[in-house]
Amino acid sequence: MSEKLKRPQQVTMAAIVAGTASLVMLISIGDRLSRWNSVDLRDGFADFLARDDLGERLGLSLGQAMGLARVGLFVAAALAAAILVLVVFAARRDKGARVAMTVLAVPLMLVGLLVDAFLAGFVLAGAVLLWSEPARDWYAGRAPRERPTPPTAPPQGQQPPSPSPFQAPPPSAPPSAQGGPAAYAGTYGAPPVPPQAVPAQPLTRPTQVVIACVTTWVVSGLVAVFTLVSLVSTFVPGTRGEVRDQVEQALADSDQKQAMASAGITVDELVTAAQVVLVLVLLWALVAVVLAVLAFAGRGWARVTLIVSASCAALLGILGALGAVPLILVSLACAFAISRLISRPAAQWYAAPKGP
Repeated sequence: MSEKLKRPQQVTMAAIVAGTASLVMLISIGDRLSRWNSVDLRDGFADFLARDDLGERLGLSLGQAMGLARVGLFVAAALAAAILVLVVFAARRDKGARVAMTVLAVPLMLVGLLVDAFLAGFVLAGAVLLWSEPARDWYAGRAPRERPTPPTAPPQGQQPPSPSPFQAPPPSAPPSAQGGPAAYAGTYGAPPVPPQAVPAQPLTRPTQVVIACVTTWVVSGLVAVFTLVSLVSTFVPGTRGEVRDQVEQALADSDQKQAMASAGITVDELVTAAQVVLVLVLLWALVAVVLAVLAFAGRGWARVTLIVSASCAALLGILGALGAVPLILVSLACAFAISRLISRPAAQWYAAPKGP
């Protein structure tokens, strides 16, 4: 019965509004990051900090303000990409995706002010629509509840018709309908026939789930190993000096060195920021390994979270491939794992009850 319920209009509208707003927000963030070192953008930040001496009151320089804004844009891009994936699963009546989308819509509303407040508001409005009464009934697997209509009162001064004494009484219901024992349908004297027990169908883990989890373990393990090696090497005094020299040589042949000097960003700050990014990537890879273990065990929320994580990793891999071509392999592996996790056998296996 629950499989034949029609999707409410509120859920369809929420998916369209939130998905479109998230996609437009991603395009807008990519456009802004592509012209991040432009003179117009830097002048806009400088004018914003100069209003009412906002920069002096907050204790932020132009370089620090642009650095914080860039981090906020990356966070907004990750949240928008995650919501864009969750919208698809929420439209397919996934309760975990609905909850995750609602939770992520709140911080997106905050960091979305750096991109477009209206787009972030549309995403939040779509999340609110998923909790309307028809949507709650649909996610619970029950038919929409009809509102009771109030009884119509007779016109003023007119009494309701009284039953006629000559009217025949309504036919009485059989004893079984009145609550009495029902008639025995079997043969008297024969032993009762036991009910036919339906054999339990064994739940076998689909091959698609196994392939997706193994792919996640291999790729995340390799990323974690390379990231850990790179992170440890940056803390070695001799290697840190070599990294610093390589960064200086890379910036010497580009126009970014002048922009960094005007923004007050040093090479040591860039190396420290790279270390922070490596730590975050290492933690992300380890979390992906744990999510794959839980998804392999049949946890539906872990499957949805792993799909969101792989989608964000694929997006960042495509952006990073502009500077490091091998990262495109990570994006392809993430896309392959996502295609296995959203396949029909995997969806049916996660939706089936697996007992206590």
